[in-house]
Amino acid sequence: MQSEYYETPGNFDTPFGHERFAENMKQCPHMWLVTYNDCAQVRSLFSFAHVYAGAWLHCMGFRRQERQLLISNYPLPYPPQQNNDSFDTVDKLDNR
Repeated sequence: MQSEYYETPGNFDTPFGHERFAENMKQCPHMWLVTYNDCAQVRSLFSFAHVYAGAWLHCMGFRRQERQLLISNYPLPYPPQQNNDSFDTVDKLDNR
C-alpha cells in the first residue's frame, strides 16, 4: 500500500494516488501550492510545475530537518524571504 506521505518512514495506512493527484493538479485552473518529500519520482510527476527544493524543520510526530519540495502552478517570489529560523535553504529547480 502506498503511503499518503511519499517516501516517509512510519506506518501511514491511508493509500493515496500520487500519479492521479499530479494529473489533477496539472489540469487545475486555480492557483495551488503543495509540498512533498524531495525524491526523483515526485520531481518527475510534477515536471510540468514550478518546483523549489528546500530544507526546513519538519514536525510529523518527530522533529528533524527534511528536504522538501514546494510545488506550484505559479512562480514563487525568488529568492524567498528567509526570516524564519526553521528555514534553511530553498533552490529553484529548472522545471519551468
